[in-house]
Amino acid sequence: MKKTLFLAAAIALTLGSCNKAAQQEAAATGENKPNTGLRIAYVQLDTLMSQYKLYKDASEVLTRKGTNIQNTLSQKQRTLEQHANAMQKKYESNGFTTRDELERAQNNLQKEQVELQELAERLNGEFNAEQLRINEEARDSIQAFLKIYNEEKKYDYVMIKAGDNLLIANPEYDITAEIVEGLNKRYKGKPAESNGLKKMGVMALEMEAAALYMNAARYGKRGLCICTISDHILKGVETTAAERQTAFTQMMKVALDVAVAMDNK
Repeated sequence: MKKTLFLAAAIALTLGSCNKAAQQEAAATGENKPNTGLRIAYVQLDTLMSQYKLYKDASEVLTRKGTNIQNTLSQKQRTLEQHANAMQKKYESNGFTTRDELERAQNNLQKEQVELQELAERLNGEFNAEQLRINEEARDSIQAFLKIYNEEKKYDYVMIKAGDNLLIANPEYDITAEIVEGLNKRYKGKPAESNGLKKMGVMALEMEAAALYMNAARYGKRGLCICTISDHILKGVETTAAERQTAFTQMMKVALDVAVAMDNK
């Protein structure tokens, strides 16, 4: 349920903000036209979550992690039960020669119970944190895609169809297949080296800045590198060639403004 709510909110908020930005840009350029009707579409949330490769890969990871946690806790629980049964049999057969010996055995058993409970809380906490991280990762990737997607489509509203929240939904307005296809084209899976890069604190890779600064130093010029993320090396998502032609406009405007400002100094 938490995963569903995260995803639904991400889609709704992103499309709303994208459409608002488009309206503001139209107003700034004087291109507002009389509204001839709302553009409305909907996305089937269950289908999106089951067919988006990022979620499918993440589900496999969570399943393995959950199974490992369950196996670990089950083994610890069986060991605890064996120790409890052994102590009970020893007690019934008068195997404890002193009261101190019995109390030590009881304390040891109680300590095992506490340790098992603490282990379960820690492992479940780690599992929940991993699930939250995956939710945030999926939300970020969906937001990035939908921002670009709605620049062209310019929908006023995109509804979330989850269960029976929409009593009637015309299939002509279903854009689920487009969204899934677009997301999966961007998602390339996590590179094998991404875990190693993450451990080293690497968040991005860049190739041209060194040459830029070297040439600036060689000819006594001022140099500045402004970077825009196109591919996420840790999340396995990337922009297509077509998206790169339109998505980096703001970065280029900033770069040109900075260049003009530096030239005037």
